[in-house]
Amino acid sequence: MLPVTDRNKRIYFGDYKLNDENALQAVRCAVGDAEATRPPADLSGRGIVIPGGGDKYLPGVWINVRMLRHHGCDLPIQVWHLGPGEMPERMRQRLVEHGVECVDARKLRDERWPHRKLNGWELKAYALLHCPFAEVMLLDADNVAVRDPSFLFDDPAYLEQGAIFWPDRGRWKRDNPIWKLTGIPYRDEPEIESGQIVIDKRRCWQALLLANWFNEHSDYWYKLMHGDKDTFRLAWRAMGQRYALGDLTIRGGVFVQKWRGQSLFQHTAEQRKMQAGR
Repeated sequence: MLPVTDRNKRIYFGDYKLNDENALQAVRCAVGDAEATRPPADLSGRGIVIPGGGDKYLPGVWINVRMLRHHGCDLPIQVWHLGPGEMPERMRQRLVEHGVECVDARKLRDERWPHRKLNGWELKAYALLHCPFAEVMLLDADNVAVRDPSFLFDDPAYLEQGAIFWPDRGRWKRDNPIWKLTGIPYRDEPEIESGQIVIDKRRCWQALLLANWFNEHSDYWYKLMHGDKDTFRLAWRAMGQRYALGDLTIRGGVFVQKWRGQSLFQHTAEQRKMQAGR
């Protein structure tokens, strides 16, 4: 079974499994469905989404929220988690005191927006897609802002292109099978690191739908790439959507994401390793 579009114009993909023989056809179907879909009319405002919960990630969530508020960031923040077991009531109440709304993604999946696979990495695209913000910044739970990042929403590069990503260390080669399997022409460009993303959802809705689809079929696509991070790059390229690219510096195992020469976020190699285990 291949993808169909539901009557509410929200893409729903059935429980079919991809393989090397049907992947390209499925990508083309997903692109076509995404192109025919428009963003919801009720998107509004700007906000930050932090996916994370449970004993491993809640300490990072807490530090991240406190650092954002410490730097003067007053944007609304949503913390998306997977089930009530990942968000104890005591922690939820403490986060609420700092203007944070906690969102149970599994409850939404079961009651409103079905999703074939929804684990830690898959949660990122799902939260970006279904959060109420028209413009959204995603931050990993353990990727700490070293200054208020709110200004990114008014940066000329973001206003022109509608999205900002940051590079990772690697680059896919021309002979990587991913190009043939997706039908996307080869590009000599850096991989994407998805610990921080800024998106205008109204302008990038189709690309975001496609990124979510890649993650919905993570049992196939994650074998060809490291988790969710390059699903965004593939989706943006497949839909012909542009994005601005920040800078990356690595200092003693710490990934420092910069914007216009200034440090903005930092993410340690050990934290990234922990994240891979989610």
